[in-house]
Amino acid sequence: MRDFHAEHTGKNYPEPSIPLVQSLRSLQSQEKIDLLKMLGAEVYPVPAVAYEDPRNYNHQAKAFAEELPNAVWTNQFDNVANARAHYETTGPEIWEQTRRTLDAFTCATGTGGTLAGVGKFLKEESGGKTQVWLADPPGSVLHSYVQTGGKLNERSGGSITEGRIMCSPMSSVPGLT
Repeated sequence: MRDFHAEHTGKNYPEPSIPLVQSLRSLQSQEKIDLLKMLGAEVYPVPAVAYEDPRNYNHQAKAFAEELPNAVWTNQFDNVANARAHYETTGPEIWEQTRRTLDAFTCATGTGGTLAGVGKFLKEESGGKTQVWLADPPGSVLHSYVQTGGKLNERSGGSITEGRIMCSPMSSVPGLT
């Protein structure tokens, strides 16, 4: 495999010591797939189907991890470790860098972990004064979740548990941008 980093930065990086096997929706960009492969990952695009469908990439990743010896499935959509990490690190970093005078925090989401962790920390530290805004477009699961006051209309299943566990949508996410 061509060493992109060495060619463009002059730096050589060691081969990854932990192999990465990545299941992802086939709708992902070819650039993302190529980047993961360039970094040494085995990439398995799977059909972009609803969470309830057993062919969903999240279910396929879990099944694949169960078949591989020594594999770890990160369970990114139901694992609160990401939200907790942002609560313990990113939130305090932002709070300190803004000299504890932050009016609002806005971000887009994937699993909701950044929004939930940072938002919870900022709201606690500011006594509820810092507003937390979700910047997701119509069609995203969290947009629908906030618009309906906490109902998953577009699909069922625990695909956004990470963000839901850390904060309630209406008290911590006052609006959409």
